[in-house]
Amino acid sequence: MTTVIYAIVSALVGLGILIVIHELGHFLIAKISGVGVLTFSVGFGPKIWSRKVGETEYALSAFPLGGYVKRIGEDAEVEVQHEKGRASIDSRQLRPRNKPTAMHSVIAWHRGESAAWSRKYSRPPEKRNRP
Repeated sequence: MTTVIYAIVSALVGLGILIVIHELGHFLIAKISGVGVLTFSVGFGPKIWSRKVGETEYALSAFPLGGYVKRIGEDAEVEVQHEKGRASIDSRQLRPRNKPTAMHSVIAWHRGESAAWSRKYSRPPEKRNRP
């Protein structure tokens, strides 16, 4: 019984770490690109703990099965007064995505290798060396 509880707790801790890393990625990209961040929260539901530092409120919520980063300009119904120099998400022009990036090349190579491996090893052993 204790191993089951240990496994469940370990899975929840691991999931929590992944959620924090994922949301931290959203947070850092927003900050680097100059978009103001209103809330960085791990979890959903009622807030257990929160602290406001600068324009950002950091929160830990009751249900740790997700999280969110609320950026300035995401909520169209709420008018937000933000610091001078901070942009809303709508006012930022993202760079055009018409050029292939290094990751596109890696994905294309991986798909090609996977298809070649699949063709080779999906045949019975006696037919593997034939074209």
